[in-house]
Amino acid sequence: MSKQSINIDEHLLATALCLWNFTSNTFYFRLGLMTPTLLDMAHIFGFRPHGMPVDVVGESHRRKN
Repeated sequence: MSKQSINIDEHLLATALCLWNFTSNTFYFRLGLMTPTLLDMAHIFGFRPHGMPVDVVGESHRRKN
């Protein structure tokens, strides 16, 4: 999906997996849960989301009417 290589920091990955909750797919921190979003992943991996927007709640249809 990307033409860029991704450098893996094994120590950082091991630390992140210690905080990952496989049941809820979230990171568990002392301050609460954190879920990475698609925009977070796009920023981390350097992807540039483009194309047609996906509107699952129908907000754009309501605005047009």
